[in-house]
Amino acid sequence: MKKQLIILFWLAGIGCGYAQTDITKGTWFNQEKESRIQFAKQSEQLTGKLVWLKDRDVLDTKNPDVSLQKRPLLGTTVLTGFKVDGTNQWTDGKVYDPKSGKTYSAKMTLKNPTTLELRGYVGSPMFGRTTVFTKAD
Repeated sequence: MKKQLIILFWLAGIGCGYAQTDITKGTWFNQEKESRIQFAKQSEQLTGKLVWLKDRDVLDTKNPDVSLQKRPLLGTTVLTGFKVDGTNQWTDGKVYDPKSGKTYSAKMTLKNPTTLELRGYVGSPMFGRTTVFTKAD
C-alpha cells in the first residue's frame, strides 16, 4: 500500500510538472504559425519579441507612429509589461497587433508545457479575443 501511495504521488507530480515551465526557454509559434515569439524577463516583467517571421521582409506599416512604419517587424517587441499573477499566469500586459496597428491590454495563461493562451482585450478581459501559442522548440 505504501509503495502504491508513493507511485501515486510521483505520478501526480508529473501531471502538474508544467507549473515549473519557464516560457523564456525556446520560442513559441503564434496561432497561424506565421511567426515565433521569444519571451524574456526584464526586471520583474515579461516581454515577447518577434524572432522569426514566415515572410521576413514585412514592415510595420500599420503602426500609428508614422516614424515606425518603415521598420521591419522582425525583432519588434510585441508583448510588454506582463507580471506574474499566480502559477502559470501573467497579467497587466500589453500586446501590439501589427496587423491592425493597435495595442491591447492582455493576460496570458500557460495551459500545459506546450500551450500558452494570450487574451487581448479592451477594458475588461470579458471583451476580448484569445489566441493560442504553441511551443516551437
